[in-house]
Amino acid sequence: MRDAELNRALDAGLDDLADVPEMTETAFQSGRDRLFAAMQATEDELTITQEAPAPSAPRPQSQHRPGRWLVAAAAVGVLTVGALVSQTVTFDGSSGEAHARAVETLNKAAELATANTDPKIAPGQFRYRATRTEGITTYQSGGASTGGVLQETWIPADERQVWMDRRANLGKEKWVPGLEGKGEPASSTPRQLLGEWRAPCGDFDYFAVGSRKSCDKGDWYNPTPEFLAALPKDPKQLYEKFVASFPGGDAAVVTSVGSLLNSGRVPADIRATIYRALALVPSLAVTADVANLDNRKGTALGVRQGAEFREIIIDPANGQYIGERSVMAETEYGLKPGTVRSYSAVKTAVVNGIGAVPTS
Repeated sequence: MRDAELNRALDAGLDDLADVPEMTETAFQSGRDRLFAAMQATEDELTITQEAPAPSAPRPQSQHRPGRWLVAAAAVGVLTVGALVSQTVTFDGSSGEAHARAVETLNKAAELATANTDPKIAPGQFRYRATRTEGITTYQSGGASTGGVLQETWIPADERQVWMDRRANLGKEKWVPGLEGKGEPASSTPRQLLGEWRAPCGDFDYFAVGSRKSCDKGDWYNPTPEFLAALPKDPKQLYEKFVASFPGGDAAVVTSVGSLLNSGRVPADIRATIYRALALVPSLAVTADVANLDNRKGTALGVRQGAEFREIIIDPANGQYIGERSVMAETEYGLKPGTVRSYSAVKTAVVNGIGAVPTS
């Protein structure tokens, strides 16, 4: 999806949002559905593109919306930032061989997930989830910058109790070498999404009014234990539910399921069924045998969408989902094939207190 089409899609999907804090549940659902529909209407890739920052005085808020793509991503339940600007990858095998290896990888991961139970969370303990995201933002006037965010979340054993969420930039946004723009690149993360919050059920203040998570309102983007337990146990039925829930083709299914797994809240037995369901995605293929996410190596399973491959990363040693990635399949916006346009790396652990960080 080119810049003009992206703007039209976002305008169609976000007209009702205006100022995000005033978004209603109706506007949230309407915006999400309309944005997905606009994305499905074209075979071109939806790229992370924003207006170029002014070289001098900052422009008013209404004219300069850095991070608009992030708000749009949040509106469809996906945090899609991320990239390793210096890393390039190659793609392995023919399509038939790569698909067969993807099926083999996912079935093996399902077996490992079934065999390895998750650590129990005792009363007073917390599930710690850390998601490191880095990404390249391109600008309509040319140039590209890179930046990232670390999000840490502490989820209590009883999810109705108080959660904590902490989000901070990974240093300053920097121009991509060879694709420098004018002035200083703007942060791709809105200020209101940086900081620390506490709230029961994870209903943090940065959520728009009317779109709170709620312990009683489980869905793909808020996978409560009740919602997860109600998912089909049969992989084919679960795959059919994915297709019905995520319009936009194979890539929409893979990236949306990746976001579900990014939550860190999906237990091992349900992860196993998800892996077997993903093995039914027709165009899914192994795109890299050794994908490095935050110093953790895994197998990349991807789907071509426009100019990029959308990938999920599985650790073949233990079947753990470790993150997702977007890799350029062809040159676009000055980014060459094999450039990692975006990635998110997720880690989970059990800790003894809110704010505690695992030592390894």
